[in-house]
Amino acid sequence: MEEDVDVKPLSVATAPPFPTVIAPKRRYGTRDEFEDWTGPSRRKKAKKSKNAVQDEDDDDNYDPATENLEWKQWARELETDIVKIGKCSRWGDDDMEEDQPKKKVLAQHETPSELVFPLLPFQGEFLTWSLSREESNMRGGVLADEMGMGKTIQAISLIIAGRTAGHGHDPNAPDAKNLNTTLVVCPVVAIEQWKSEIERFTKEGTLKVLIYHGNRKHITVKELAKHDVVLTTYSIIEHDYRKILPDKLSAAKDDFSLLHSVKWVRIILDEAHTIKDRASNTAKSVFALQSCYKWGLSGTPLQNRVGELYSLVRYLEINPYAYFFCKKCDCKSLEYSATMCDKCEHASTLHFCWWNKVSFACGKSMKLLRQKLLDEMLLRRTKIERAADLSMPPKLSFVRKVVFDAKEDDYYQSLYSQSKSVFNTYVKEGSVLNNYGHIFDLLTRLRQAVDHPYLVVHSATGASGNLLSEGSEDTKIACPRCETPLTVDAKSSKVVGKKLTGYRKGSIINRLDLNDFVTSTKIEALKEEVKKMISKDTSAKGLVFSQFTSMLDLIGYSFELAGVKCVKLDGGMSLSQRSTAIDTFRNDPECKLFLMSLKAGGVALNLTVASYIFLMDPWWNPAVEHQAQDRIHRIGQYKPIRVTRFVIENSVEERILKLQEKKQLVFEG
Repeated sequence: MEEDVDVKPLSVATAPPFPTVIAPKRRYGTRDEFEDWTGPSRRKKAKKSKNAVQDEDDDDNYDPATENLEWKQWARELETDIVKIGKCSRWGDDDMEEDQPKKKVLAQHETPSELVFPLLPFQGEFLTWSLSREESNMRGGVLADEMGMGKTIQAISLIIAGRTAGHGHDPNAPDAKNLNTTLVVCPVVAIEQWKSEIERFTKEGTLKVLIYHGNRKHITVKELAKHDVVLTTYSIIEHDYRKILPDKLSAAKDDFSLLHSVKWVRIILDEAHTIKDRASNTAKSVFALQSCYKWGLSGTPLQNRVGELYSLVRYLEINPYAYFFCKKCDCKSLEYSATMCDKCEHASTLHFCWWNKVSFACGKSMKLLRQKLLDEMLLRRTKIERAADLSMPPKLSFVRKVVFDAKEDDYYQSLYSQSKSVFNTYVKEGSVLNNYGHIFDLLTRLRQAVDHPYLVVHSATGASGNLLSEGSEDTKIACPRCETPLTVDAKSSKVVGKKLTGYRKGSIINRLDLNDFVTSTKIEALKEEVKKMISKDTSAKGLVFSQFTSMLDLIGYSFELAGVKCVKLDGGMSLSQRSTAIDTFRNDPECKLFLMSLKAGGVALNLTVASYIFLMDPWWNPAVEHQAQDRIHRIGQYKPIRVTRFVIENSVEERILKLQEKKQLVFEG
């Protein structure tokens, strides 16, 4: 797809010197993509045609023997659907009328007797809908309720109700590998929460739970079959999948994946947007799992672009959207072969994905997908729609804009000027596309400098404030503005001052001279907000999110000096360490702040004991921030929620906020 790139900054004072990619409202494909499934001679005929799908029959190589192929029948149905919606006047038609999705009117299913708490009305509606989905050809779906509306308890009720309704394997085809067990795949931080909620919401003995994590060599198929629910993580699924990859470089001693060797009665993906990248090993490992029914839970199924929905379609194996069809025969496959098809003798160029065909069908392609696919596979309710059922307190969100002090501003502007010089060099050489990785690194350094200059100067990776591209080992690191050699070796991880307990060996705290430690503008602003929080309510607690774990260490040390107790959670912690941190925050009244990595702690947690959220740095994707905010704005919360986002004026962060606004429009559409 061709993209417009604007290399001019939006503001001379604030804009970083990086390209602004102007994303179109919808994607309709390039000429090559159009010709890929219509034939090289199709383009000229399409100009004279009023209906692109109808032209499929006018190809120069038209073969009447292919008329009864499955994909041809789907094509005729697609043509009818386009006529019903209204023929598009041209490819890439941009004046699609607004059309809100129809709300599903569902009857409420009674609460299963095994649950100790009654389901809310909208949760009972999900149970009705989910059971009907499992009895249909869809055999699953996606629950996309807004975060905090009880997707976990709804999934638990489905497991119980499905067992009562007799949903399971075909009794006429018994197989030792068929398990009447539900596999739940979730982030590692959510494993203990799933187990505790099953114990909390169901009567004793209703569901036997097994955690498949850590030391699991002793677990066998028979052991799995003894349990009703098996809890595991995406990383475990991917790790085991690597053992059975056909193209792995070396044969491992243990080339067996227990989770992939059986067929589950049901698979439930918690935070299903984890597989949004269809080409990732995480997504491929999930696709390889076998089950009778498949479900996904996600409050943000769409985060960046519409194409991310295909991963969920592929996971659910929805016909025909998830399949690759052959133009010459009845072959269809869930996998695409780069050379010759494994199922027929035709080249890969004769195969196409139905999802792409519908996506490029006409200017109303998204309306087609919504009416024909999304309304069938996805159920979404919001807190506003179900306010009467939830009775949740309000959530107030604020952006606190702060200004650098003189030293920080001087350092940031120096770093910005140097980054601009590097970027302009790429533009001059015409190598911008070949240096996106380095450009992203430049942006990351600017974002770190906004949080605290220490994050750049004392980087553990050896990157320094002047961002030297290449140099010898004994190159002196200089100040990016005055070129004076720095007294601190940013490449060294040697401890400068005393080593503190409670921090990792490689923590930034152990690379600082703590006698000269200073905070930053953002940390001081956070201190002010926390002081206000405690003064208003001595029992109040807050969550502090940042993308940089080193920033969390600096915040933690600053509050340690101020006498405020904190706990921390990041991706480098074990399952037991995470559980200890969560329990401490929930049960210790003296612990006021929970410092959390946005990726590790921003999903799947229930922390209603807190009522304040502090976002230290904006993320590229607003959906990730929404996930983090709803760790506390959920069922069980009784205090009003206050969300504070810290943004430095005249910095790269203001550009990120504008990007968030554009992505939010995509999600809302």
